[in-house]
Amino acid sequence: MVRMALRGFHCIRNWATEVGYGDPGYIRLGYMLIVTENQIDGLRRNVELGRRLGVDTRFVGPDEIAAVEPLVNAERLAGGAYEPDGGYIDVTKMVLSWLGAATAAGAEVLAPLEVEEILVSSGAVTGVATARGVIAAPLVVVATGAWARDLLDPLGVHVPIERRRLDMAMLEQEPGARGLHTFITDGNSNLVIRPDMGRRVLAVAYPPEMPEVDDPLADAGPVDHETTRRASAGPWPSAYRPWPSPRRSMTMGINAERANGTVIAKADGRIDSSNSREFHSDLEAVIAESDAALVLDFEDVSYVSSAGMRVILLAAKNLQKSGMRFVLCSMNDSIREVFKISGFDKIIPIHKSQAEALSAVGA
Repeated sequence: MVRMALRGFHCIRNWATEVGYGDPGYIRLGYMLIVTENQIDGLRRNVELGRRLGVDTRFVGPDEIAAVEPLVNAERLAGGAYEPDGGYIDVTKMVLSWLGAATAAGAEVLAPLEVEEILVSSGAVTGVATARGVIAAPLVVVATGAWARDLLDPLGVHVPIERRRLDMAMLEQEPGARGLHTFITDGNSNLVIRPDMGRRVLAVAYPPEMPEVDDPLADAGPVDHETTRRASAGPWPSAYRPWPSPRRSMTMGINAERANGTVIAKADGRIDSSNSREFHSDLEAVIAESDAALVLDFEDVSYVSSAGMRVILLAAKNLQKSGMRFVLCSMNDSIREVFKISGFDKIIPIHKSQAEALSAVGA
C-alpha cells in the first residue's frame, strides 16, 4: 500500500509527463496524524516503515505539533507523524484530465453507459454486457469503486470493498479567528479535518460503527452531525460552527427556447452523479429539437461533476458528427476553471454571456 501511494504521488508530481493533459488540482498543505499515549508505539513503527520505503515523514513531539499547526492543542497528545508534502487533490479536475488525455489519445467515451456484466468464456474475459448491448474486449479494467463487487462477485472474485457512510460536515470559523493550514487526522477521535475555502474547513468523522448500504447514491435521509460535533471537541478550536451550505439541489432541469433557429438550453441546479442520467436524457431531447446550433447556458448551474462533464463531452461529439454547432456560456468562475484545466475549452467553445454565444453561432 505504501509503494502504491508513492507511485500515485509520483504521478501527481510529474503530471505533465505522466498524463500530459490538464491538472490534478493538488493542494499541498502538509499532513499530520496526531495520537495519544496508547497509540504512540504503533505510530513510531509506521513512521519507520514509511521512511524505509522512501516516504518523506517524521515523528513530531507535542512542541513541534504546535509549531506545525498552532490551532491544535497538543497538551494531551503524545506525538504525531508529519508529512510536509501531504495534501489533497481536486477529484473532478483529476478525473476530467484523465478523460481528456484518453480522448486525445483516441479513446472513445461512452457515457453515461451502465456495465451490467463482465463476460467470460473458457476462463477468459471476452467483453462486457451494457444497457446498449455487448462490447467485445480481451481486457476489462474494473475501476468502479463502490460498485466493483456487483461486477466481480458473480465471477467468484471477491474484493474487500464495503459500502459504508461516513459523517461529514462543513464547519466555519468565527470571523477574525486564525485559520487552519494543515491536513490533520486525530487518531484518538477518528476525525479527519482539512482547510477548505476561506474560513471553512471540511471534517469527516469515522464512527465506531458504520452501517453498510446497498446503494451509495440512495438518499441518506436526515443527516445528524452529532458524531462530527462530538469529535470536534478534541484538540481543535472551539470557534468552529456548522457551516450552512449554499443552495444545493440534488435535482436539475433544462428549459429550452428558440432564437432564430438556434436552440438555447438553460440548465439549472447541480449536475452530478446523482442526476447525470437525467441530465443526459434531457439534453438528448433538446438535441433532437435542434436544427443548426445549440447553446447550453450555465447561468443557473452551481456545480458540474465529472459525470456531468462526460455527458457534455458526449453531446459535443454527437453534435459534431451531425454537423451542428455546440457552444457553452455563462459559467461561474469555478466551473469555467474546471473546464479550462481539463482541456474541455479546447473541444467546446465557451462564451462569457448568452448574447456572445448567440453571436458566435450566427443567431
